[in-house]
Amino acid sequence: MTKDLCVGEQDADELGECLLNPETRNVVQITVSDVKTTNDLIETLMGPSVPPRRAWLLEHSEEARGEFDV
Repeated sequence: MTKDLCVGEQDADELGECLLNPETRNVVQITVSDVKTTNDLIETLMGPSVPPRRAWLLEHSEEARGEFDV
């Protein structure tokens, strides 16, 4: 499994497997209760500025401990 920053970074085979193949894709509907907070977090994590993203990742890194094989 790989983590791509966006769909545009995937080659045709990866795109076909993760998005187009109903046997392997995973579609999940989410509901956002606080749109402003969600938008702010998306901007922090996906925006062009590295320092706030790095700070957020360092602040929340313990929350993911044991969740991922890295």
